[in-house]
Amino acid sequence: MTQTSLSELHKDTTVAPLPKPEAIFVNPLGVNAWLRERGIAILLDNTNEMSGMLNAPTKGLGLRQGASNAGQYSMENDIDWERLAGWTGFSTHDVIVGRYGIPASRMFGDNLNPSQEIYGGGGNVVVHLGYAYG
Repeated sequence: MTQTSLSELHKDTTVAPLPKPEAIFVNPLGVNAWLRERGIAILLDNTNEMSGMLNAPTKGLGLRQGASNAGQYSMENDIDWERLAGWTGFSTHDVIVGRYGIPASRMFGDNLNPSQEIYGGGGNVVVHLGYAYG
């Protein structure tokens, strides 16, 4: 089947359109267009935050001056199963995440109001299933 005949075949779908968020690399080497034509959308994302304590903290409290980096990476996968396998009206959505680094708030004693958006550790695993549904 050619690409044109695939798009003609799937123009009347009952599944919601695949998400198309803003991206730095919109269609590298035509891979995204090829996957989307078959009902697959993949999004890779990274949130990275650097924070630091510029002033020397109060002595004697176990606090320290310094900087730290914390972040989260994720992969979102959306599949239009009607387009991919002919299963009328079915699609799936899942997100997996992983975290890295240590927030700087702990250096200067602020454990109630973190200085970075990513404030919790990822545990002892590389990725966590955020959610999945069909």
